[in-house]
Amino acid sequence: MVELVENEIDWYIVFADGGRWHIWDLFTSPGYRHCFAIRWDGFNWVLIEPFGSWLEVQVMPYGPKDNVPQLMVSLGHKVMYIRKSRQNKFIMRGILTCVTIMKHLLGIRAWWILTPKQLAKYLERKYNGIYETESTRKVGSTKGTRSKS
Repeated sequence: MVELVENEIDWYIVFADGGRWHIWDLFTSPGYRHCFAIRWDGFNWVLIEPFGSWLEVQVMPYGPKDNVPQLMVSLGHKVMYIRKSRQNKFIMRGILTCVTIMKHLLGIRAWWILTPKQLAKYLERKYNGIYETESTRKVGSTKGTRSKS
C-alpha cells in the first residue's frame, strides 16, 4: 500500500540580525539582515540555515512539547508562519544567499526579491504570512498560535 503524502508543508521563516557586521548590511534593514527556516516534521524540529560558506541542516534538540517558533521570538527574532504547496517546478537560481535559499525552499520565483525584508513583505502579501508574537504563546503547541502583529 502506498502512503499518500500531504500536499502542503508548514514552515516558519525566521528573520534576524546577523551576528556580526557584513558589507551587505548596508543594503538590509535592522531585524532583517538574515533569514532561516524551521519546521516540525512530525517527529523533530528541523533547522535549515544558510551561511556564507555552508548550509546548516540539523535536527534540533527539541521535542513535540517545545514551541520552537516562540523560542525564536523570545530571542528577539521575527518568525513568520507559511503554509507552502509542494510543487515540482524548476526554478533557476543565481547567487546563493539566505534569501535565495529560502525562496527555493518555498518555491518562490520572484527574482526581484533580494533582501530578507523584501522576502518578509512578499510573504505577508502573497502567502498571507503570519507573524508569531510573544502574546500568542500557546504552551505545549508544536504549531503555535498564529496572529498578525
